[in-house]
Formats: sequence, C-alpha cells, structure tokens
Amino acid sequence: LYMVLHARVVMDLREKHEREISFEQVEGDFYSFKGKWRLGQLGDQHTLLKYMVETKMHKDTFLSESILEEVFTTLF
Repeated sequence: LYMVLHARVVMDLREKHEREISFEQVEGDFYSFKGKWRLGQLGDQHTLLKYMVETKMHKDTFLSESILEEVFTTLF
C-alpha cells in the first residue's frame, strides 16, 4: 500500500559550500516547509547525506486530511 500526494512549493535555497544546503518555502501549498541537506565525509570516497524537514499544513485541506487518513490507516 502506498500513497502519492502532489503539492506545489517554490523554495529559497542557500548553500554553505560543501557542507549544507538549506531550503524554505516562499510560496506554495504548505503553511510552512523548510529543512536542510547536510553533507559529511564518510571515508575517503563516500559522502554521508542527512535530510531534515519541518512542515506545517493548513488546517482542513485535502493534503492534511489525506495524510491524517493515511497515518490512521497505517496505525490500525
């Protein structure tokens, strides 16, 4: 079982050279959407990528209702 959701987001991206790329919604379907990708060395020839995101949705939207429905279905 899987679910596909579509949302529109225009983001502002900021890069800290070879360490981090942060992003934040400037326009879109979420109340807020922001996060970052962090890059780190993992040995001589590998890179470790960490992804963090924080989002808030508008109440009573199709997107928030769909995600809540999916969470409850998965839990039960």
